This record gives sequence, C-alpha cells and structure tokens, in this order.
Amino acid sequence: MPTVMPISDMQRNFKAVAQACAQTREPVYLTRNGYPALVVMDAQAYEEEKSLRELSYEREMRIAKRVMEAHEQVERGEFTPLAEARRMRASS
Repeated sequence: MPTVMPISDMQRNFKAVAQACAQTREPVYLTRNGYPALVVMDAQAYEEEKSLRELSYEREMRIAKRVMEAHEQVERGEFTPLAEARRMRASS
C-alpha cells in the first residue's frame, strides 16, 4: 500500500519523509488540497527502478526486432511449413 501524505507534512518533517522513503524503498505520494502533487522516492531505489525499466525496454525492443525479422522472412517465403517441421521433429 503506497504511503500518501500532504505536502505540509513533508514541509514540517522532511526527515521523517526521507526515512520513510529509505526504509520502505517505495515512493511517498504527496498531496496538495487532497489531490496528487508530487512523488518522492529514495534515490537508490529510483536508480534501481530506472535500470529495470531500461532493461525491460531493451528486451522488448529485441523481441520486436526478431518478430519483424520473422515476419519479413515469412513474406519472402523463407520458412518451413508447420506440418513439415513436425515431421522433421518426429523423425529426429
């Protein structure tokens, strides 16, 4: 469950907010007049999240590239029909 608090709490006690971020390694959502205004997060936890997002994006791009290459091969007729692939597999 995310930590949500008014910005005024952070203004009054920044140290407690910083400690909450460091201990939970989760973002703290700050509100102004009851509406979301800011998100504060431990710097190391942020860097780890950012690295994970970058790795995920790179993986997705590699997969998308391979799918596009496979599609192009099919369009060029460079594939083995399923029935033939099954026969090849069964005979090996």
